Amino acid sequence: METYDFLKATLMGLLEGATEFLPVSSTGHLILLGDSVNFNRDISAVFEISIQTGAIFALLIFYKRELNERLKVNSSNLFYLLAISFVPIGLFGFLFGEFIMRVLFFPVPVAISFIFGGVAILLVEKKIKGKKDFAISDLSEVSNVDALKVGLVQALSLFPGMSRSGAAIVGGMYFGFSRSVATEFSFLLAVPVIVIAGAYSVFLDFQAIKISNIPIFVVGFLSSFLSALIVVKWFLVYVKRRTLKIFGYYRIIVGGIILALFI
Repeated sequence: METYDFLKATLMGLLEGATEFLPVSSTGHLILLGDSVNFNRDISAVFEISIQTGAIFALLIFYKRELNERLKVNSSNLFYLLAISFVPIGLFGFLFGEFIMRVLFFPVPVAISFIFGGVAILLVEKKIKGKKDFAISDLSEVSNVDALKVGLVQALSLFPGMSRSGAAIVGGMYFGFSRSVATEFSFLLAVPVIVIAGAYSVFLDFQAIKISNIPIFVVGFLSSFLSALIVVKWFLVYVKRRTLKIFGYYRIIVGGIILALFI
């Protein structure tokens, strides 16, 4: 492996950790950066799993105490809610995931999704502007129907550039979740979605796992882990005090720039 390969892996890992839990689409950013630096497409699917795993480890470590408290209070119900929310993206991903990856994992579709997601954020923020009393202000108030509705919106993130966390957060806010509860639920949903999707991707691209590629995977994992630790802490504080409008504007601007460059 050349030094440049490790640099590319580090950049990809840092970007994954910084964007996985923000409503800006980590996959969309990785596609754009991967194309820009000519990242090895033969290992990209498995490499993405390694850096997503790094981000998930960071989330679990940072969120360990709160997660343990939630599980002690109502573990079976929480797991049930997460399972319900996972079903739509799991089902649609199994049926159409490979087709979507083959047809839409390119800059222009990503740009369109960026813009669509940005507009959705702004519309939902407008809908709840000035609202202080939410139908769901604590995770314990989430019902099975609420979980399913959020899961259906989350399934839109199969389109590259839509953002899994963004879809779950915006969907939750639209259906009456407070911004902080929607974010918390989105974080928890990330664990089963990324773990199961990762296992499936590894199964499909097992041939990419070679001893010579392991150093690249490790570098990506560590850089993603470190950047995610920082971003998760910052974002949890941010959503309690401010709106998500800045992310909506960011998505629209970036999507517009990408369209201008590639069309």
